[in-house]
Amino acid sequence: MEASAIRLRAARKIAQKEQRDMAQECGVSNTVLSNAENGLTYPSREIMSTYWRGYEIDFNFLINGSFNHLSPDLQDRLFFALEAATSEWDRKESSNRSRSAKRSGQSQTQTSQA
Repeated sequence: MEASAIRLRAARKIAQKEQRDMAQECGVSNTVLSNAENGLTYPSREIMSTYWRGYEIDFNFLINGSFNHLSPDLQDRLFFALEAATSEWDRKESSNRSRSAKRSGQSQTQTSQA
């Protein structure tokens, strides 16, 4: 799901939309789009349909990463956006791991003090 989430975020970036605006365009709540962009769920049918109708980005790319059927211009824009989205994902994951390790260390300290 992680790869799909990164591709979905990259697709939104090339659409030049904020998450809440894209969610509204898709006819879904911001939570639904956020969950898909954070790898908690796959994109809904409404999300995939909007990306296809409005931006010619189809489910083959969003779900499977297949891009050879996309226009060369769209491929170029997606590649740059994918690099940025992957970096953003990696920073978020690194930050989450640091917070988790810090919490784990704090709970171990509290346990040993008790």
